[in-house]
Amino acid sequence: VRTFLDKLRELKQNEVAKRQKEINEENLRAEVNNLEKAPDFRKRLIRKPGEPISLILEVKSRAPGRINVEQLETETIVKEFEHGGAKAISVLTDQSWFGGSLEILEKVSRATTLPLMHKEFIINSYQLLEGRLRGASAALILAYYFNQTELEKIVTEAENIGLEAVVECSVENELPRALAINPDILMINNRPIAAIPEDPTETY
Repeated sequence: VRTFLDKLRELKQNEVAKRQKEINEENLRAEVNNLEKAPDFRKRLIRKPGEPISLILEVKSRAPGRINVEQLETETIVKEFEHGGAKAISVLTDQSWFGGSLEILEKVSRATTLPLMHKEFIINSYQLLEGRLRGASAALILAYYFNQTELEKIVTEAENIGLEAVVECSVENELPRALAINPDILMINNRPIAAIPEDPTETY
């Protein structure tokens, strides 16, 4: 049975292939190699006993299939997040379903010194480079898309360009391969996104 994530994987393959024709991976990598070290994502989330919970707040333009938030005021949102005690910010860049973009990630990066997580349906290293170039400190990697060997490879590729890997599992059988590679951060999604039907608007 095809799922929402399967549909998105095909979409991302087409999107990335198109962008690779415009800017090749070698050029992106050369730009990334000249970047300064990104703010430490994981360390900002570690709290001492008695300290308030560490919050990662998210910039998202819409839920799947819904209408975009009108004129997303990035700077205003970031200031509110900082005032609210955010330790890091997640920026959703998928355009097709969530109305996001790499440009929004870059705007958020310019508006804050907080570490950012590039939240995208990442299927290859090209997307990692895109996120790092636009200010991300970490990248969300869905275990669903990778077998054990592939997951280890994509996490290593992230680390090699200065990104911390946030590996997300949403069903139990994804957990062993995630734990086996000892990622920087392991995220458990209590909503089984791997089971969402091909048309996610049916579940919202």
